[in-house]
Amino acid sequence: MNKNACEVIRFFLRDLYFSQIIIIQLVICFTVCMFSNSFRHYFTVGTNKFEKKYITQKYYQLVDRFEDEESGFIDSENTLSKLMLFYDRLTSTDKFSFLEVYKQPVYIKDFEGPGQMFDGYEFDSIQKNGDFSFLKAVWCGRTFYDIYDIKLCEGKWFRETDFSYSRDDTVPVVLGYNYKDLYKTGDIIDSIIVNGNSDGNKLEVIGFTAENTAVAYNSEFINLDNYIILPFNHVRSIPSNDIERKKAVYNLMMITNGVVVSNDNAETVQTYIKEICSEIRIEPSYVIVGSKNQQAKYIHTDIKECNNLLRLISIVLIVFACGIMTIFLIISIKQNIKYFSILLISGFDYLDLFKIILGQSLIYQIESLFFSVCISIILCNRLDVPFKLSSLIIILIISALVSVVSSITAYISFTKYDISEHLRKR
Repeated sequence: MNKNACEVIRFFLRDLYFSQIIIIQLVICFTVCMFSNSFRHYFTVGTNKFEKKYITQKYYQLVDRFEDEESGFIDSENTLSKLMLFYDRLTSTDKFSFLEVYKQPVYIKDFEGPGQMFDGYEFDSIQKNGDFSFLKAVWCGRTFYDIYDIKLCEGKWFRETDFSYSRDDTVPVVLGYNYKDLYKTGDIIDSIIVNGNSDGNKLEVIGFTAENTAVAYNSEFINLDNYIILPFNHVRSIPSNDIERKKAVYNLMMITNGVVVSNDNAETVQTYIKEICSEIRIEPSYVIVGSKNQQAKYIHTDIKECNNLLRLISIVLIVFACGIMTIFLIISIKQNIKYFSILLISGFDYLDLFKIILGQSLIYQIESLFFSVCISIILCNRLDVPFKLSSLIIILIISALVSVVSSITAYISFTKYDISEHLRKR
């Protein structure tokens, strides 16, 4: 073995326990740096998609005011025809895109899932009725899947024919990701669909959404993991009695209380809605809730600030790692100055001593890199952040710079010592 390599090992073993403290600090530094770079790349890709979906376009909630201001509209004879015409105008206009989406819970029989799936869980008002539990549900139209770019982890999405069914039909449903432990595709669930009146239906599970699937609704974002997704019923038939007419009216009210997607501001969209309502003579007219999609901007800002803070911390830790390594080497050399002095009179030159100092620094870096890479990969996997190879390359460059800078600084400090004075000491 090369004489310098032997001395590097001896020098390393002299301060083995203290050196592990330095290695722990380096592991923390390198782990934060690598995760920060991986997260920054993940954040940049996600932000571009987020901005394209929720910032460049605005999502406005459309609501009616019939029950609050003029309930007589619901009871009039031509209400159903007006609502049908209003829906046709919403879906055919070139002024904006209309998205059919509505939060309306359903009763599920013999449900044994966790509380967060119940409607009212956030307000400590979980509802049950005998064997039936009132669960969170979202009703959607044909464009829901494409506009929100819904991803499935298993199964399939609704077909065109799934949006037309009768009372006795089995209704297909897509369940949120957290339902995977409770049901599987093909399962049949007993339910009561609250649609103006209580109808008993069988629900067939046809798929599950990907984890952390979120959609914009009513000026907020909802995570679909704990939701049941049902297709709106688009069957249009002439009601045979007043009960059937009220059910059809209620169904159309749910469908038309959806989301308007537009590049225009809220006031402009409201003008479009007012014009449609005036033409059809819907009074009071539908209204747009809120002014702008501010929440999307706030979320984007929060994520960006978090990433900037993480980046700043990683830079500070790099400087800290370089400083702590330099101080440690200087202290280590000072404590072993007589050892180095003996090496000089035993045939070693100053270049050999620099190689020994640099070799010790490299050992610390290699050990630190091994553990930091392992921790970073585990951390990224747990948080679903892809580990980037560029993070490893960057940290290797940083590690090499830290080793060179700290070794040169420590070596310069060593050359200032009076070797003869230390050799004269017993």
